Amino acid sequence: MRRLSGRRTCVKNGHVYHLEFDPPKHEGVCDQDGSRLVQRDDDKPETIQKRLDVYHDQTEPLIQWYEQRGKLRRLDGTRTPEEVHSRIRATLATLALEDDV
Repeated sequence: MRRLSGRRTCVKNGHVYHLEFDPPKHEGVCDQDGSRLVQRDDDKPETIQKRLDVYHDQTEPLIQWYEQRGKLRRLDGTRTPEEVHSRIRATLATLALEDDV
């Protein structure tokens, strides 16, 4: 919840910060244009909790469904963006080959 609700956005140009991982130099003020930083409604804890509830109720069950059919591919999203991108492309190429068989 802390990670998801920590985003702040500047009102003028939409620059994005995170209170913990990429904070502005001065609290509540955009480093780039000096405008006010705000928390968007969809970043508020109550909204995030609703999204997580929907995920657990409606989306999470799909993991088992796809896994049982041998169609689930897991990727390590903690790698660098380049590594993740490369792995996604390789996985998609493999899936395309499976469809051709």
